Amino acid sequence: MIFTCEARFGRRTERWHGTIVGFKKYESHYEIRINSRSSITVVFGKTTLGGFACMPDFGAGCHLADLKDRF
Repeated sequence: MIFTCEARFGRRTERWHGTIVGFKKYESHYEIRINSRSSITVVFGKTTLGGFACMPDFGAGCHLADLKDRF
């Protein structure tokens, strides 16, 4: 899957393409590999308290009330 990324720097806007190059479903979670100017792995799934999304390459993660949440 190819998508367009966009960043604004004052009046200047840059656009470039990103690609989802990997998607793997495990029993309890999913793993996505995204390539763009760099690359990132995103892991997400459900817990008893809702959903979660983590980016281990950045040491970041968060709880989601629902896996359809968008921030």
